Amino acid sequence: MTGPFRRPCSNSTVIGYYLANLGNPETVWESTVMTNIGLDLTILNGRLELNAEVYDRRTNGMLTQPQLTALAGRANAPFVNIGDMKNTGIDLNLNYHDKLGSDFRYEVGVTFSHYKNEVLRLGDSGTEQIFSGGTRYGTITLTQKGQPVSMFYGYQIEGIFQNENEVKTHALQTGMDKNNPAKFVGKYKLKDVNGDGVVTLNDRTFIGNPHPDFTYGFNLSLAWHNFDMNLYLYGSQGNDIYNITKYYTDFQTFAGNRSKRMLYDSWRPDNPNAKLPILDANDNISNGISHSYYIENGSYLRAKNLQIGYTLPASLLKKAKIDQLRLYVQATNLFTITGYSGLDPDIMNADFGGSGDLNKGVDYGFYPNARQVLVGISLTF
Repeated sequence: MTGPFRRPCSNSTVIGYYLANLGNPETVWESTVMTNIGLDLTILNGRLELNAEVYDRRTNGMLTQPQLTALAGRANAPFVNIGDMKNTGIDLNLNYHDKLGSDFRYEVGVTFSHYKNEVLRLGDSGTEQIFSGGTRYGTITLTQKGQPVSMFYGYQIEGIFQNENEVKTHALQTGMDKNNPAKFVGKYKLKDVNGDGVVTLNDRTFIGNPHPDFTYGFNLSLAWHNFDMNLYLYGSQGNDIYNITKYYTDFQTFAGNRSKRMLYDSWRPDNPNAKLPILDANDNISNGISHSYYIENGSYLRAKNLQIGYTLPASLLKKAKIDQLRLYVQATNLFTITGYSGLDPDIMNADFGGSGDLNKGVDYGFYPNARQVLVGISLTF
């Protein structure tokens, strides 16, 4: 890379150079070894099909960009073979098709997947952990040996201080004055994990898991005379989402619009069961750290695809020398059933310099999957 700079004792500008990317000649490709056992079963004269697979996949020499100190300058970190990981799981697929009478045909399919992720090794320095989350937000996730990738990390909120006595008897937090407890009433109560009487960085802990307990799908195909219908549902159960968009809308972070939650669900003496702390423009505790308020249940069920069609009778098309003419209406992402408050529970990994997998499950406010309705014609000559 090049850039202008001024020589000492000179008013002229010349072209200079600085290192943009650090290299690593010892980098090699990741390697994956997979062991799986599968079962394919067809019974009931071919009407019922079962596919099952149990697998163990080991990835060695995972590539990622390690965190560098400020002494490294502006250069981007090199990709390093930093660790090993394993995924174990099971995939199931069950399909049944049959017909009722001579005109009605149907097919029903169900899929189920479960996996367990575990980091086996991280680096050779002995730290065996990687913090991530993006420089603007500080630490949000922690990837650590013996744990799944991208676990959510921060302080556990135990509630909100309701009175002065709760402040006096709780572990000391940043900004708390035991001699003037009234100023801390209405603020978040952070858990003293190690029980030493002071809430510090050492009290940060795992506060959520982006990996689902299982995912599932449902397929339904129906056909009656010239009409047909295909429906596909997909769901994820048991995963958490770190909703970082609340950082901007629910707290006094930057000048801009605020959520209704901030207006109606902030603590007041007459609203003791609020989700948000008391409104305070100088509150650097609630919005300046990673904590469990951002964690939400990301489970959902979505209608990924629905298509309804009608095929014109061949007798009507024969004169026009058309083999087949089918009219259809198709809807994608038709509806989503979820308790998640963000735009879309089906979020993509945020990739900051190749660290996408280290930010799994973090919602940075990307555009949601769009709902589409299409009308089409399928024509065959």
